Amino acid sequence: MLVTSTIAWVRRWRGKAYRKEALRWHPDKNPDQKEAAEKRFKDISQAFKVLSNPDERAHFDRYGSEAPQRPRGP
Repeated sequence: MLVTSTIAWVRRWRGKAYRKEALRWHPDKNPDQKEAAEKRFKDISQAFKVLSNPDERAHFDRYGSEAPQRPRGP
């Protein structure tokens, strides 16, 4: 029971942190730093995608971001 509630808490926290940073670095909210904001926003989105998927997270933990992408299924 404790593990399930901890996992739920981490998922909520991760989602809140993502939303906060995504809003902070959204290119529309940073017109004076558009290029830097676009890069940062893409990095934040990619990190959230990897952290949200257990398979992608395990792949990242093993090989890092510089490893070749895994082939996708059909």
